[in-house]
Amino acid sequence: MFECERCGSSYSASHLGVEHCPRCQLRDQVQAPLAFKAFRLPESQATPPAAAELAVMQPTMPAPPAEGV
Repeated sequence: MFECERCGSSYSASHLGVEHCPRCQLRDQVQAPLAFKAFRLPESQATPPAAAELAVMQPTMPAPPAEGV
């Protein structure tokens, strides 16, 4: 994925031969470079969960059966 450093437009890897943002070139006659972005996580996934959230996410094991019953 490529992203324009000026306007933030995103382009797929199929535009590998393009060095500048087509939108900025057509609309504003400006050559804005495209930057490679491997992927972008949504902000909700970008920060790791807090310890309390991790405790809720961990599966709990049932208590072992009492001996002698």
